Amino acid sequence: MCIRDRLHVYDSLFKLVISNVSSDALRIDVVMDEDVMAKYFEVSDAGRERAEVDDMVALVEAFDEGDKIEAARVERVRNIITRVNASGGQPAQLPTVSVSNNTIEDHIIQLVGELSSFLTEQGVKNLNSISEATSPFRYIKLNCSSDFQRSSLVYIVENPAKSCFDISVQNFFETFGPNNNKIKARGTAEYPFERTWKEFGLEHARLDYFDKLFLCYHIADTYHLECQEQELDPEDTDRFDENPIARVNIEVGHFLRTFLAIDGYRIPLTVALLHNRKAPVGVRVTTFDVQRNEETGVLLSCRDFLWKKKSTGEPQKKKKRYSAISAAQEDYVIGGLLQSIGFKFLTDNLSVGRRGDALDLRFKNDPRGTRRVDCIENHLNLKNLLLFYNSIQ
Repeated sequence: MCIRDRLHVYDSLFKLVISNVSSDALRIDVVMDEDVMAKYFEVSDAGRERAEVDDMVALVEAFDEGDKIEAARVERVRNIITRVNASGGQPAQLPTVSVSNNTIEDHIIQLVGELSSFLTEQGVKNLNSISEATSPFRYIKLNCSSDFQRSSLVYIVENPAKSCFDISVQNFFETFGPNNNKIKARGTAEYPFERTWKEFGLEHARLDYFDKLFLCYHIADTYHLECQEQELDPEDTDRFDENPIARVNIEVGHFLRTFLAIDGYRIPLTVALLHNRKAPVGVRVTTFDVQRNEETGVLLSCRDFLWKKKSTGEPQKKKKRYSAISAAQEDYVIGGLLQSIGFKFLTDNLSVGRRGDALDLRFKNDPRGTRRVDCIENHLNLKNLLLFYNSIQ
C-alpha cells in the first residue's frame, strides 16, 4: 500500500487515501488528538469559526434580555450586524492546516502498515475488494493519540444477512492479556440496523453510500476497548476479558416536541440534541408519516469543537455530576442556544411535504435539496440567525 493523498476535512479530522498497483483508492478517516495536532501541525486562522459561534451566543443573550440589555451589549450586537453585512453574510472559512513536523510521515506509514496487516487477517487480499464500488459497505477510522503511542482502528462492515454492522476495534499498542502477556487488544460487536433509527433518526434502508460514511463516523466514536493497563495479580486473572469491547450509547439531551399539520392530520415533530456523554453529536429531527404508517428523520451532525465553552482561566470547582447528560451539556453552548432560539429556528425553517408518496423533510431556501444527513452549522449560523431574528421582529 502507498499513501496517495491526505486531505484536511475540519478540526482534527483528515481523509487518508491509500492505493496499490492496479487498485481503486481506499479512503480512511484519520482523527488526531490535541497533542498530535499541536506537535505536528500548524493551524492558521483557527479562531474565525469559533468567533462566529461566540457572536451567535452574544446575539441570543442580547435578544433574551430584551429591554434590560446593557449598553455594552447593544454596541457589540451593532458591531456584529455591521460586520456580517459588510462580509455579505459569507460564513467563516475553514482554517488552514499545514504540516509543521515532517516526522509525522513515519508515523502515518507505520499506521498504514498496521492497517494492512489487520486487513490481511480479515481476508482482504487487495484494495479492489473494499473500494467504494464494491459490496458490502466498509468504513475505516484510525484514531491517533498520545503522540501516536496509543493509536487504534475501528473497522465497520455492513452485514445485510444479519441486519447489522459488524464492528471490530483493534489497538495498535500493547496492554496486558492472559498470564500478563503483552497483547494488542481486539474486540468485536454487532450494531443492529434498527438502532440507526432509535439513536440517529435514520432508516438504514434509505441511506446511500455517503450517508453511511457520515453515520459510521459517529457509530465508530461509540466503541472502545477496556484493557488492562497494569499487570494482574494471579488471583485476578479472571478479570481479563477476551472480547473487551465496550460501547457508549447515544443519548438525548435538550429536545423540543411540537405538531405539524400535514395531509389533514396533526403529526408530532421532535427535534433533539444528541450526545455521547462527553460531547454533543448533533441534532435529530424526526416525524411520523401517517399515510405510510412509518417514521422518517434527518440527522444534523455538529462539530463539538466549535461549541465547547471557553475556559475563563479561573480554577473551576469540581461539580458532582449525577448523569451523563449534565456532563455533556454543561461544557458546551449548543444546548443553551437551541433551548433559547435554536429549536424554534430549526422548526420554522423546516419544510415538510411529499416527494412522491413519501414524507419529505428539507430546510427552506437550501439549494442543495433533501439530505438525510447534514451539518447543523450549514443551517444554524450567524447569517441565518440574523435573518431569522429580523423575520420575527
